[in-house]
Amino acid sequence: MRVTIADIAKREGVSVNTVSRALSGKDGVSEETRAKIVKIARELNYRPNLLARGMRQDRADFIGVLVLDIGNTVFSRMIRGIENELVGESMTIIIGNSDENVAKERHYLEMMIMTNCRGVIISHASTEALRFLKKEGVPFVVLDRDTQGFPCDQVYVDNVSMGYQATKHLVDLGHRDIIFISKQSEVDFDHRKRAQGYELACGEHGLRQRTRVYECVDAAEAKLLIEAIWQEEQPTGLVIGQHSLAEGVLAGLTGLGVRIPEELSVVIIGEPTWASFLPWTFTTIERPLERIGEMAARLLLNRTSNKLTDDYQRCVLESHLVVRGSTGPPRN
Repeated sequence: MRVTIADIAKREGVSVNTVSRALSGKDGVSEETRAKIVKIARELNYRPNLLARGMRQDRADFIGVLVLDIGNTVFSRMIRGIENELVGESMTIIIGNSDENVAKERHYLEMMIMTNCRGVIISHASTEALRFLKKEGVPFVVLDRDTQGFPCDQVYVDNVSMGYQATKHLVDLGHRDIIFISKQSEVDFDHRKRAQGYELACGEHGLRQRTRVYECVDAAEAKLLIEAIWQEEQPTGLVIGQHSLAEGVLAGLTGLGVRIPEELSVVIIGEPTWASFLPWTFTTIERPLERIGEMAARLLLNRTSNKLTDDYQRCVLESHLVVRGSTGPPRN
């Protein structure tokens, strides 16, 4: 049977209000009485009803975090950053996984609002979700995704720069025949911006007519794609625009017997955990993932505590090139 503050009040012989004030750290209770009440609460294994507390307050001490794929290490590292920033803030996070499914996304948002959450950090699958949050008056920060002009607080990385850096690294090594494999998505425009960065770097070095962008939906399709490409042409440079595609591409290259980097230099945009310790180590373009989460959490806390009353904040972070063994000069 759940222990309530009424049970604690009865045992100590004080009012429910006194117990509530003692356990919440409010004034009006002597330190001696507070200590006795806390001791009884521990003995009875009392746990506060956070949902009920949230209903009594303007906002509960919850922050909703809705991401596209909790199984993706990118999001787990961002969530770690969010948690790091919330340490000491007496905040709890509720995590949802939308799988880029609009209906599932709406379901989680409605549940978070029902808990009277303080605010939401969201990597959104649809602009409709952002309109819904704004209509409901829920403070929110968009995580790691450009909102394409939708007015709201957001923290993300410059995706054009990521594609540009990856391509320029290959160009600087002497490559003039470079292809780009991109993730196909109806809701994520960031991949298109990475491809734009690739085209920008090629254009700056007189390679505009040689640009080729190929799209696929997942790693399995990426494997088939690179096999088909290699039968028709053998570029010297490859940029993989999303690390979730990299396993498929590399499986295809391994099956073809392609030597990296002797025959093909490869740059992966993203942060695969295996990039630094396989027999082939891979050059990557990486984002400050924990920092993204930390900044999103701090931005939401500042917004909900009225420390920010001005226009929406747009925080754009930079990525960085990590050179490893998968890139080198082109073959003669």
